[in-house]
Amino acid sequence: MKRKEIEKRLSEKVIGIAGCGGLGTHAAMSLARAGVGTFFLVDFDIVQRKAMNRQCFFTSQEGRLKINALKDNIEDANPDAKVYTFDVRLCPSDVAELFRTCDVIIEAVDAPKTKQTIIESTLKYLPQTPVVSGVGLAGYGKSEEIKLHRKGNLYICGDLKTQVSEDLPHFAPRIALVAAMQANTAMEILLDKGGAS
Repeated sequence: MKRKEIEKRLSEKVIGIAGCGGLGTHAAMSLARAGVGTFFLVDFDIVQRKAMNRQCFFTSQEGRLKINALKDNIEDANPDAKVYTFDVRLCPSDVAELFRTCDVIIEAVDAPKTKQTIIESTLKYLPQTPVVSGVGLAGYGKSEEIKLHRKGNLYICGDLKTQVSEDLPHFAPRIALVAAMQANTAMEILLDKGGAS
């Protein structure tokens, strides 16, 4: 596929981002720079200085809703993008309603229960919509352990085991690595319906 066709296809695609923290911001910015045309951003939190060591925000955005700050960043990187924001804490019915027109959903939340809700709700109510999740990304190094795992329309990026702790806090490089894998997997799905294997 030639560059012009890739650009045209991506400009027609819709990405849902569930969670606009470390994974969500890095994945969204990669997809914006690649030329994805439409984004649905869902989060309820605000930008905080203590999390800027791993999130794609700036000190000037501190205190703003993450969805609005990320919207500005996406539009700065890709002025042609359409960005819709939703200030909600996701529940099962929200997933089906908010993401029903999305071609791919990037699951990028921290809370395990919410992560499970998003994945299960997508597979149940939007079974044709691929969901790309991030699991196991704490700490640093061990890049070779970051892998893509697929089960039907569920794609999981990460090492599947490393959990955040005092010994293994969040750091931008490993989070950005997983987020880049999520974005790259989403692009593969969008451009080749067979998706990644």
